Formats: sequence, structure tokens, C-alpha cells
Amino acid sequence: MNGLLDGAVDADSPSLARLAGSLPSNGVVGTLALAKVDGTRVVVTSTVPAGSPVLPSGADLAAVPADRAAFDLARDDGMATVTDAQRVGPAGEMSALVVYPEYGSPAIPATTEDRRVQVRGYLVGVVTPKPVVEISLTGEALKATAVSITDGTDVLYASPTAAASRARRSLVQRSVPLANRTWIVTAWAAPGAVPSHPPWWAIALGLLALLASAAALAALLRAASVEARAREAERAQEVRLIADAGPLLQQSLDLGELLPDFAVQLAGQFELDRLGVAVANDDGELVDTFSIGPAPGASRVVQQIGPTTAEVEAGQDFVIPLQRTGRIVGALRARSRRLLERPQLASLRAVSDLLAAALGNAQLYQREQETVRRLRDLDRMKLSFLSTVSHELRTAVAAIEGFGSLLVEHWPTLGDEQRREFIDRIARNAGSLKRLVDDLLDFARLERHALTVSPRLVSLSELVRETVEQFGSLLEQHRVALDIKPDVIAFTDPDAVERILGNFLSNAAKYAPPDTAITVTVEPSGSRALLAVSDQGPGIPAEERTRIFTRFYRSETEATHRTRGAGIGLAIVKEFADRLNAAVAVDTAEGGGARFVALFPTEPGVLVDADVAGRPVPDLVE
Repeated sequence: MNGLLDGAVDADSPSLARLAGSLPSNGVVGTLALAKVDGTRVVVTSTVPAGSPVLPSGADLAAVPADRAAFDLARDDGMATVTDAQRVGPAGEMSALVVYPEYGSPAIPATTEDRRVQVRGYLVGVVTPKPVVEISLTGEALKATAVSITDGTDVLYASPTAAASRARRSLVQRSVPLANRTWIVTAWAAPGAVPSHPPWWAIALGLLALLASAAALAALLRAASVEARAREAERAQEVRLIADAGPLLQQSLDLGELLPDFAVQLAGQFELDRLGVAVANDDGELVDTFSIGPAPGASRVVQQIGPTTAEVEAGQDFVIPLQRTGRIVGALRARSRRLLERPQLASLRAVSDLLAAALGNAQLYQREQETVRRLRDLDRMKLSFLSTVSHELRTAVAAIEGFGSLLVEHWPTLGDEQRREFIDRIARNAGSLKRLVDDLLDFARLERHALTVSPRLVSLSELVRETVEQFGSLLEQHRVALDIKPDVIAFTDPDAVERILGNFLSNAAKYAPPDTAITVTVEPSGSRALLAVSDQGPGIPAEERTRIFTRFYRSETEATHRTRGAGIGLAIVKEFADRLNAAVAVDTAEGGGARFVALFPTEPGVLVDADVAGRPVPDLVE
């Protein structure tokens, strides 16, 4: 019994009865109880049989000083101890208490000081010798044989014939060791048994019966010891599994490598015919990552395992939440072919804690790798951006400086047409330089989170028409077509619209071949105002239509490599659109080129969504 308890003292009466099995049929151990240490008291908490009056629930077994000494001795030695003989229960039969200390774990603390600190309670058995004698000997045998059982000067049992027998003829004595005490069994011929010779057969019969009872008790103890050793071996395997699981789960941060070996070991130890591991994604949803065995049916009841769960029946599906730093990182779902009791569930929870740590580490590693990758991409794009910007600046400045020097040095010898051409080139490069500087200033404000807008109701029709006229020198090599509906009102910032339209026109002028058409459209679109710029250039590949609005991104097409650009213009367009509650997108124009679209709200507080009235605009970037 002591081995089966594994040091616990919190079993209730039904659980204690299940662990105890059948008590000896000879009645030598009539009652078992668990008692919990409560300060200086030793209080009975559960009994077998339940509600036994011999050891009533709530009784303080250490109230008697002599018994207190026996409990203290058992606690300090870590071994069973027997109390002095005493009258126990309503019948008042002479009995003794066998006391086993419980320390909360199967292992006995190494030192006396540790045992005194860690003791949690006691397993207590009531040993009564009277039933042993009365069951072992018939009534006729008891009339012919006097029997007594003593512990020092205390008489635990005396047969009716023993009191009437003053002369002890054919006396036989045997010592019976019981824990820290020795009981003496004495038998002799009762008065009238024989006239002058000892009744040897009666004495032999009594001794044989007593020895048979002792043998039955020993067999019970051996069976309990075998079961306890088996349980200890199983617990040792579980502890070994816990010890091995830690290094196993730390071998790699790749769940695909860790989970198969871990699952096989866990399933083998606890006889699991179903085992699955789910991992929480970024949204906190559990996603099945690995499983062995069939999945549970939709109607199956799944029991959640917590610290207070006492047992899980065989064939019952259960789940153990995997928590890391107070948050759920996954779940362990399983089913066992055998009953799982509190010790096995405690081992499963310990292994689950190790698995939760491994899942948490793997998730942190993946996030770190993703962060490193993004930082590397950002560094690469920034280096490309700085190289491109420096090239753009040098090109524009060199052109302005070169044509300016030609005009200064050769003004008298140049014709009017050459002078006009040089001045036009200076103006175009100055315009390019201004747009680049504007983009850089906007980008700097964007990095400082200082990019602001002041939206108000404006005539988008008039604003776009004026802006296109300002970009006349940029578009002089193309045919500009205006399809602007009158009186289109938008709730927007005029400066932001100028920057958005300027970037759209700049992209069209860069990529569309000379003498092709660039169409600027302004029209109502349901409850919004639409601004679109279409060209007849090479267009934007479908897989890049959302990426071109990110910082420093430039398409890998041949047309992109032939043109200059810093990769920040469209990113600034996207930032302006976000601040205006607008949306931007790009799709294919009718002639096969690119069609850039901006949708603006027409009144305060309105958000632009993706369901565009009229012509569909896919992949809106909001």
C-alpha cells in the first residue's frame, strides 16, 4: 500500500479503497486510513472501510503522547513504526497502529532534518490479533488450548481459557517481529485438556493456524511490494523520459525534425494510440502540425487536463494546453489505451511543459529569422537606393552644368535654335532634379513620421487639369489626352493630389515610348472620385502590382533597367493615399500598358473600399 501511494496523502476514501484492494480475510488489518499532518496534529482524512468508527474521519491520532512518539519515530526513521497496545474503536478491542510516513514523493528524504520538514502525513493500519486467533482455531480447540499475545507487559489478546488457567502446562512461545516491536505468542494446555500430558496436537494446530494467518499477511505484503516495484519501475521510466525529452527537444529548432522522435517515445511510454501536436499561429489559432494515429471524430468529447485532474479513462481523448510565458503556444492531443492516473498525468504535464518551451523557442527563432531576412532586404534596398539617388543627382546636375557652361562660353556663336535647345534641356533636367528632391524631402518626412495632409473639398477636375499643365515639359514627347469629367468633387489635399499625379505622369513618361498616348482620366466612381493615368508602355507584371508601392522596390523588367529611378515615388504615393483615406492600384490599360488609379473619398469620414463601381480595378492597395 505504501508503495502504491507514491508518497501522496490526498487520496479520498474511494481512491484509497481501490488502491488497497481486499483487506486480509483473517481480519488482522481491519482498518486502513490516511492521516494528514496539520501543525502538531495528525488528522484522519480518508478510511477503508469508509466511515469506519475505529479511525473516524477528523480524529487526531497524535493526541495521545505515546502515539505521538510513534508518529515522530516513523517520521524521523522513514520506516514503519508500531504504537503501544491500546483499546481502539467502539468494541474496545486491544490493537496497535502500524504507521507509515508519507513525504509527498516515493523517495524518502536523505536526512532526518529533511524528513521532518517534508513529511506530509501517514498511512495508518489497525492491527488486531484477536480475529486471527478466533478465525484460526475452532471453538473446541480454544477450549483445550490457552493462547495469549503480549507486547512487553501489555496483553493484546488472551483466550477465555487463558484467564482460568493458572498452571501453564506444555507451554510453547514464539516471537513475532512487527516493525520496531516484538509480540510474544504463548500457547499452553487449558484446564481439562489432558490429565497429565500436554495436548500437543492442539498447540500445533493453533500455531499452524497462526502461522497460516501470518503467511497470508506476508503474501499480501509481497503482492503489494511487487506491484509497488512495478509502479516504481514505471515511474522511473517516466522520469527518464522527462529527462531525455529536454535534450531531445533542444537538438534543433526545426519542428519537423523534433516532433517525430518525441511523439514515438511519448506514445510508447504511455501506450498512446493517438497523438497530435497543434501550434498557435500569429492570429492565436491552433493549427495541426503533427499527428500519429487516427484523428478523433467530430462528436468525440475531449477532456482537458489540468493540475487537479485525477485520472483519464482508457480510450478517452484528452488535450493538454501548451503554455509559454502565460500564453498558449500549442496543444497536445492524445488518447491512451490504458487508465492514466495522477502520477502519469503529472509526467505528461511535465513533458508538455518541455514541448511548450521547444515550440516557443522555435517560434521565436522563426520570427528572428524573418526579421533578419527583412533587415537584410532593407539594407540591400537602401544601398541600392543610395546608389540610384546619387546617380540621379549626378546625372541631372552634370546636364545642367554642362549645358549652362556651353551657353556661357559659346553664347555669341550659338544660333537661336541651339540656345533654345540647351535652355530646354537645362529646364527638363532641373525639373527632374526638383521632382527627385521633392521625393527625397517627402521620404525624409515619412521616416520622421512628419508627412501630413490637410484634406478639404476641392474640384478634382480643375486641380488635375492645372497639374497636367505644370508637367507639360515632362510630357512633351508624348500625346497627352485628357478625359476629365466636369465638377468632380473630392475630399482631399491639393498638394498630395499634385504629388500623386506627378508620380503617375513621371512613371508614364519614363516607360511609355515617345509619340505614344498618355491618358489622364477624372470621373465619379460611385461615392468616390477616380483619377487614372494610362500609358502604352510595357505595363506592370501581375505579380508585382502590389509590391511596386513598397519602399525602394523597382521591377526587374528590362524596361526598368533602361530607366532611372530611386524606388520611392510610388511608396510616397501609397503613404499619401493612406493619410487621405484613399486607395491606389495598378492594372492593365486598354493598349497593353499600365493604368495607375487613385480613388478619393468625396466627403469627410468616408473610407474607400475595394468594390469599385463601373470598370473593375483589381488589387487595390489600401
